[in-house]
Amino acid sequence: MTIPLADTPTVGLGRFIKESRFVVPTHQRDFSWTNVYVTAFMKDVEEALKKKSDIYFCGLMVFTRASSQLLRVLDGQQRLATTLMVFSAIRNWFRQHSAYKKEEFLVETQLLQNEEIGGSGIEPKLTLTPANNEVFQQYVTKAATVSEIDRALKARQSEDRNKTLLNAALLVNKHIERRASEFPDTDTAKDYFVELIGYLTDTVQVVRFVLSGDNAAYTIFETLNDRGLELAPLDLVKNYVFSRAEGYRPGSLRDFEERWAEMMTLLGSMKVDSFLRAFWASRHGTMEGPKLFSAFKKTYDNPEKVHTISIEMRTASERYAALSSPADAIWANYPDSVRNRIGAIDTIGSSQTHPIILAALEKFARDEMAKLLHLLEVIAVRFQLVGRGRPGRIESLGGRVAREIWEGKITRTVEVRAALEELYIADDDFKQRFRTKVETDGKKARYILTTLERQSLLREGLTYVDELVPGNVTLEHIFPKSPQAFWAQETASDTKLPGMLHRLGNMCLLPEVNRALGNKAWPEKLEVFKKSRLRTTNTVNATAYEKWGSAAIEKRQGYMAELANAAWRYP
Repeated sequence: MTIPLADTPTVGLGRFIKESRFVVPTHQRDFSWTNVYVTAFMKDVEEALKKKSDIYFCGLMVFTRASSQLLRVLDGQQRLATTLMVFSAIRNWFRQHSAYKKEEFLVETQLLQNEEIGGSGIEPKLTLTPANNEVFQQYVTKAATVSEIDRALKARQSEDRNKTLLNAALLVNKHIERRASEFPDTDTAKDYFVELIGYLTDTVQVVRFVLSGDNAAYTIFETLNDRGLELAPLDLVKNYVFSRAEGYRPGSLRDFEERWAEMMTLLGSMKVDSFLRAFWASRHGTMEGPKLFSAFKKTYDNPEKVHTISIEMRTASERYAALSSPADAIWANYPDSVRNRIGAIDTIGSSQTHPIILAALEKFARDEMAKLLHLLEVIAVRFQLVGRGRPGRIESLGGRVAREIWEGKITRTVEVRAALEELYIADDDFKQRFRTKVETDGKKARYILTTLERQSLLREGLTYVDELVPGNVTLEHIFPKSPQAFWAQETASDTKLPGMLHRLGNMCLLPEVNRALGNKAWPEKLEVFKKSRLRTTNTVNATAYEKWGSAAIEKRQGYMAELANAAWRYP
């Protein structure tokens, strides 16, 4: 295949940034480099500088030209954004010292933003996707202190699409400040940062592919992958889809790109490659990552099929996002039990069941869907959470079941139950494993204890209590994480006790107001436990347990195992 290229020179990364401006198309991913990748990038560059390496090769970047000075980034967003974070952090350090105003000015006007002749004003060197751009300009292109970035980061929810970006910016700024503190004076630090900028400008080099057209750009990735450049399956699929867009209808590329951008927005901060695997498995069964792209091309081998699958992927992405959000509108017409089960499967982390759920959302009626989610929650607990079975087994069997649901061969939950029989751990085995269950994840422990409390109430014909509303209870370790004097006496005679800290039998639920109970002695804790309306908490009393030690934990967890066997059962 001949690929029309405008130019493909090797160029210093900083010099390339000086000479150009860059925009990330809306259909591209968000900034996604975690602290591990950012740290590795900075460490590699600084070590190469220390060794005085003549060249540090930073890889290939792929662009199309939007104008004489503006390039659309098709591959290279993470490296460009991270390099600009380094320049920004150095600029921010210069800014703290009045003697280095000239250096601050040069970094800001040459490496972070510039003004083109005939342009409309000062423009940033890099414009990210709409989801990231405002934050990038505010905390990278513009000067921001470490405390300002830290406050912005802490104000974000865990699922916020700018969390990763702000984490990276904070890391880089802290690294530059720490590096400056290692020098005997500010002038020596300044000289080092000037040298680092020069190294990034001329010695850290990239190969830039500037392609003459969008179609060539979307085709090149497949060729580069065949020649050894490892690309994520979703990126390969995206570029394959876009490269076939014009074959469907002239001018339809824009529609494909907009649909993809909508899909990426719906997926948000989720692992987008996991979506592709789940989507594929929901129709065709589980496929190993390296083989998925080849299978995709073979299955969707003409523009009409590509057009159809791009629409279906966009719809599926909405459903996939809902698998991590019980409050999503998709579940609005389902009973509360369905939303609870979606939340439970997400808490357990049983993403291997997602292909089954995606296929069933297309094919099962609502009442059958409720039964299916009940079954999948039970299997997730019995096989995965308590049984510690291999997630890969759920994935392979689940992919097979999902395909059969999609093809109409399985239409009822009872058939899914039969197909997944080996994942349904028998009662006696389950109870035995539960008796020794250890859980260090607080969210999972609260889920388990909350379910056991509901089962205890159900067994006695009692009703749900307000204290069990999510967020209204906290996890209490009866033998505490940081034992004080009273507990030191207990552990002196019961050497097994410290090792049972995270056993479920050592945990109970309490309202948030009782968080101060913490490290108090056993008699003081008893007074609080016996007043609780929660049955699984108020049964931790002096009548049942004269003292709290390893024997008491074993006894209580045996009682909990009986409740668990009834709570997680299908049907």
